[in-house]
Amino acid sequence: MFVSKPPFETLDDQHRLSRMDYEEFDPTDYSVVVKLRGNLPRAWKWEIYRACRCGPLQSSPVFFESMAVAAKEGKKALARLLAKVKHAA
Repeated sequence: MFVSKPPFETLDDQHRLSRMDYEEFDPTDYSVVVKLRGNLPRAWKWEIYRACRCGPLQSSPVFFESMAVAAKEGKKALARLLAKVKHAA
């Protein structure tokens, strides 16, 4: 009977994986998109996407009165997310 070792069985394997994840982290893979999702006067939401993903990673919990305000708040949320992802990597 053949028994394969589970992936990332050793600490060295885990360390190699975490180092690889950090090296592959690219902040340019993330973007903010502002969409008209609600009813006026507060109809705008931001959504954060990552390349090669079909749905948003995050979206604003509230609606904004203008596209500009939603974009500004979305950029702040993206900066927080990137800091969190980079710190975890």
